[in-house]
Amino acid sequence: MNEFLRNLVRRLKPNDQKNEVQKNGPFVRLDLTCPKIRSSSAVKQIESFTAVGVCYTISLEEQTCSCPNFLKRKTFPKDNFSRWCKHLVAELDVSGAFENSNHWHKTIARSGQGGPLGAFTLTTSNSQTFSITAGENPDWINVFGNSLRKGERSVNASGPISQYGWNIPQKRWSYRQAPPGARQLRRSLVLIEGITHF
Repeated sequence: MNEFLRNLVRRLKPNDQKNEVQKNGPFVRLDLTCPKIRSSSAVKQIESFTAVGVCYTISLEEQTCSCPNFLKRKTFPKDNFSRWCKHLVAELDVSGAFENSNHWHKTIARSGQGGPLGAFTLTTSNSQTFSITAGENPDWINVFGNSLRKGERSVNASGPISQYGWNIPQKRWSYRQAPPGARQLRRSLVLIEGITHF
């Protein structure tokens, strides 16, 4: 999993690379392993989220799914988000598997997508800590951050966590919606020139 962060850092502009790879730099790898996941022996049939009349068989114990996306993920280890297609993530969440997980893992599980292939947190001096995940599309990353409550500044935002999309080549937010602290965050995000997956 360190490969994700290495690939990210390699893609930073050369002048900025030295500062970003320091141990105390803003990018910190987010471990996608869920060691405290609650196991279940359920085998279920689940309808496709997109194709009418198509069903997939999932095993929560083996963490397998018969969907095409899982075939690309099956080599990742159990109890790891990178292994889970969106069907597995949804069913694991419904079964309470993430009850003992940290808040970033719960947020990723409830985002309505398959597990990311890489993730890290990003903290800047004047904003909150964000979780950033990357999936199969190398042009987009997801940014998770707290919304503002009345009277708060972005550095201490404590409202519900929302998800935002960032387009790497176009250096823009999806639908022009950005999280609190976006100005500070953008300074780091524009350094990413692309992501090469595993």
